[in-house]
Amino acid sequence: LNLPLLIFSQHNIKKMKKKRMWFNFLLHLRKLNRDPKIDKKLRRSHQALNLQKRKKKRKKWKNLHLSLFKSLQGKGNPLK
Repeated sequence: LNLPLLIFSQHNIKKMKKKRMWFNFLLHLRKLNRDPKIDKKLRRSHQALNLQKRKKKRKKWKNLHLSLFKSLQGKGNPLK
């Protein structure tokens, strides 16, 4: 596990974490050696990401419905 991690300095890892590359990197590690800890980490990060996406979508639709409802009632401006 340490060998591939040594190639990437701490700074690079920080940069990668911000991007999706982090997931690819973890996947790559997982292929090199099936480490259950990495599997867990990967699953968790993906779950968290999907949850955020769902929340965003839900919020978007909720706002849209609210604005449409208000426009039907003739109150407020629809689709701000």
